[in-house]
Amino acid sequence: MKTFGQWLENVDTPFVFHVTKKEYLPKIMKEGLKPMQTSNWVTTGGDRHGQGEIYVFEDEGDAVKWAFKMDWDLYKGSMDGNIFILKIKNTGEWEPDNNSPLEKAGAFGEWLKRFRAVPPEDIVSAETITQEMVQAVVKRSNAAYE
Repeated sequence: MKTFGQWLENVDTPFVFHVTKKEYLPKIMKEGLKPMQTSNWVTTGGDRHGQGEIYVFEDEGDAVKWAFKMDWDLYKGSMDGNIFILKIKNTGEWEPDNNSPLEKAGAFGEWLKRFRAVPPEDIVSAETITQEMVQAVVKRSNAAYE
């Protein structure tokens, strides 16, 4: 099994990465990811972002950054196991997600979306966000500017 650091070194893998809350994990692992589920993100007017698509990241480093953002926004940066990154077989059929162009600044790869469900057998693993993951991504980001 590859460690997180090894995933960062080899981003041209047949996987994509989805970030989710711990409370959703049992259902996702049993039923897979489905479109049109409750959104974690709403506009200031109360509308959901997007149209109910499933969102993933091409690069795990971007998933770590988003997981850290979620942990900070929803749990005050507690890093106590509330946010997970799912590693998913990339079966294709994704399109670019252009909903958050400013948040994508400094991205390592493409942010993607689709309406088609992800079956549970395509979910390879689920790993909680850790401080070590965040530190590895910060180090990788800093190296890009050296």
